[in-house]
Amino acid sequence: MKAPEMKAAMLAKTPMVGVSMMFSSPQLVEMIAALGFDWVLLDCEHGSIDLSNLEVMAIA
Repeated sequence: MKAPEMKAAMLAKTPMVGVSMMFSSPQLVEMIAALGFDWVLLDCEHGSIDLSNLEVMAIA
């Protein structure tokens, strides 16, 4: 879901479904998006995601 779509859904109080990821896998981010989830939280505090791979995962 793109930012304008997410903002509109939030303003309309539409329920959204997402996933919290704690490990580094751009491929998994792509699979989650293909499954139709609305958002993915990339957890850099509690998992193995660091700044060196965060950009790649955000692009995925």
